[in-house]
Amino acid sequence: MKKEDLLNKLSELWEKELLPILRQKEADRLKARKIYLFWKFIAFVSPLILLINWFALTKNKFIGDVGFITFMIIMFGSCFAMAIAIKMMFDISKKFDSYVKKDIITKLFNVISTVPEFKIEMKNNNRLDINTINQSNIFAEANVIDYNDTFEGTAFKIPITIKELGLFYSDSKYDKSRDNSFSVFNGCLISIDMNKKFKGHTIIKSKQLFSKLPDLSTASIALKLYYFFEIINKAKNLKNYTKVLTEYSFFNNRYDTLSTDQIEARYLLTTAFIERFCNLKTAFHAKKINCSIKDNNILFAFSLKDDLFKIGYLNEPLTNKKHFNMVIEQVLSLMDFVEYFKLNLNIGL
Repeated sequence: MKKEDLLNKLSELWEKELLPILRQKEADRLKARKIYLFWKFIAFVSPLILLINWFALTKNKFIGDVGFITFMIIMFGSCFAMAIAIKMMFDISKKFDSYVKKDIITKLFNVISTVPEFKIEMKNNNRLDINTINQSNIFAEANVIDYNDTFEGTAFKIPITIKELGLFYSDSKYDKSRDNSFSVFNGCLISIDMNKKFKGHTIIKSKQLFSKLPDLSTASIALKLYYFFEIINKAKNLKNYTKVLTEYSFFNNRYDTLSTDQIEARYLLTTAFIERFCNLKTAFHAKKINCSIKDNNILFAFSLKDDLFKIGYLNEPLTNKKHFNMVIEQVLSLMDFVEYFKLNLNIGL
């Protein structure tokens, strides 16, 4: 199927099926938005009350025991209210997005799957191997995965999984849950299993001060402080990796490429690869993008500005088509990347 034919079918889907559904959900959006704005007001007012209370305390040196107890109650109450408000804002936004997405995304992928080479659907039973993730040497060590939306299928007969998730590290022997862990990474992982095994290991990472350190851009401050030396030690895993410079200065300025096989890395980093790599970052509106190419697996890690395939925005009408078009752009850029590798993998490798 030609790209133009697919886009026409998706446009027809939007007009005939999705718009009626989204119009019905618009009342729910307005209701959820009111609740969201209430908690946003609480989150804004709470620190102001705390500051006013602190200012009053500093101006009155002799407040007595009752005054001090009152101050402490207001202080802890303000902090507690702000924490609750922020959590409620996050939960309301997340819940609403899932509420909208469950009806829309399934219909979207049903149409996209009419392309014989591309079959993707939402699934919640498949899990990524934590060892594969850690061996990518992109992140600090993780031993807990918290899954959100997951998709699985094939693109040009190549298995592909798309996972929105959080990676965490827990030093507890008994409680390896998210609540008892330090955040390592939050975003989206895309795993592509090729039918060819790569000779070396090539890593492409968004530019950072020390290229051999793991990406800590979405890691918690607590992880960076408590496990600083373990993170430094992680860099030793890359002692046999050398830096690869491409002929494209804009790419070298934005990304660090490390590899155990310089020859293979240079064959991989063609003009077409770099173009599609950059297109993926743009399409997914990623703050950062990292990539590991090892054994028969290509692993992408996106630090996303919004949830994966997000359509339900509380502050915008659901009938705004631009978010639907963004999701289509993400899927098409992924299809383009996989097709490129499928057709060009054996050239020079």
